[in-house]
Order: sequence, then C-alpha cells, then structure tokens
Amino acid sequence: MVSPDLGAVKLAAHYAVLLLRPVAVVRKTRVSVTSVPAEELVGDVAGRPAVIVDDAISTGGTAEAAVRGLLDHRAAPAITVAATHGLLVAPPRSACVGCRSAACSSLMRLVRRGETS
Repeated sequence: MVSPDLGAVKLAAHYAVLLLRPVAVVRKTRVSVTSVPAEELVGDVAGRPAVIVDDAISTGGTAEAAVRGLLDHRAAPAITVAATHGLLVAPPRSACVGCRSAACSSLMRLVRRGETS
C-alpha cells in the first residue's frame, strides 16, 4: 500500500493493516498545479506491485508523481491507483501520463462535472 503524499498516510496504513501488507510513503512538493515532483520514497517497493491509495484525484499530478517515484525505485510495473473521489477539476490527467512502463488501473468511476453517470 502506497501513500502518494503525507496526507494519505493514515488511509494507506488502514488498508495495509486490513490486507496485511507493508506501507510505503512518497514525499512530494507541489510546485504548481501541473508540477508535483516526488522527492523521496520511504519503504521497500523493489519488485513489488503497488496500490496507491488517496482520498481524491483532482488533476492526477500527485498520482503521476507517485507512479514515477515507484518506478524509479524499481516497483513492479503493475501499479493500481485507487481514490475515493475523482474530482477532475483541472484538465484531466491520467496517473500514467508519461509513465509508459506502468500498467495502471483505477478502482473508481470518474464522473466529470455535468455527467450524469
């Protein structure tokens, strides 16, 4: 279980306890709405599939930074991004934009403003 930032550590830890899995945490800094570099990854992810859990995805920048950080630390390329809310308040981005070696999937149904499902 991977927290894409310090704000989602409790959520990742909660799922990790339920699933008996270890936790990894990505430390990132939001430079701008579209620039969110991952600066550090704490936890052993080498060769392991990862599930990134977060409460919301607005632009996908945080998830993308987490995916890049995981791949930089040799995580298995099957990376799942799970979020409670897909807000998409800015131009939508995928957590896999620019991460061609990652096979990402999503566990949520994204609903854009004005869409009725």
